[in-house]
Amino acid sequence: MTRGILIIGNESALYQAICAEAAKRVEQYATSVFTANNANTTTDKAGNLLDWNPSSPLSARTLLIGAENILGKINETILVCSPSSLYGTAGDLSPAEIDKYINEQIKSWFFLVREITLYYKRQGSGKLAMTVPDTATGFEKTGKNRETQIDLLGCTAAASINVLAQSVLTGGAMVFSGLNPGAGGEFASWLFKILEEDNPKNNGKWHRFSKLSFFN
Repeated sequence: MTRGILIIGNESALYQAICAEAAKRVEQYATSVFTANNANTTTDKAGNLLDWNPSSPLSARTLLIGAENILGKINETILVCSPSSLYGTAGDLSPAEIDKYINEQIKSWFFLVREITLYYKRQGSGKLAMTVPDTATGFEKTGKNRETQIDLLGCTAAASINVLAQSVLTGGAMVFSGLNPGAGGEFASWLFKILEEDNPKNNGKWHRFSKLSFFN
């Protein structure tokens, strides 16, 4: 199928599952991903990997231009928002670490959504889909003695992304959540099924995944 798909996200199992599902449905697509070390990587030959500096609003704009050059037209953009956890205490973190995390895991999504919204407004068409994390508690039992660790910024990032996602619904974007552990492939298939239905009733809605969703 001839269709321009751009997939952007954190390196994660869900990101890989969505890329793999895209490869089944289109001849080529464009991707951009940042890892823990902000190093772009890909394992899928169908995906044309683009550079992206999550901390830069200019880089978000350049990313869309690069994707358009490859695809001709960006029909759909899928943002796979999976913010990483940051455990420790406030005294453990340097100001540089705090700035880096906030820039990459929070501000980056606002830069991207802004540029994508402007791009589709100029183009006159296009679909934006966001996958967002479920609400986190901020606490996790880890280690040999099951000590409690506090995720200082991960749940802050998740909350910001969820609010951002809520705001894009008014513009007709679609939001997807409710990923079950180990269901990445099913989630990706379900997401693309909804996108390809091209049903106006699906626009501007928050879609929550369950096993029943997959079989509907």
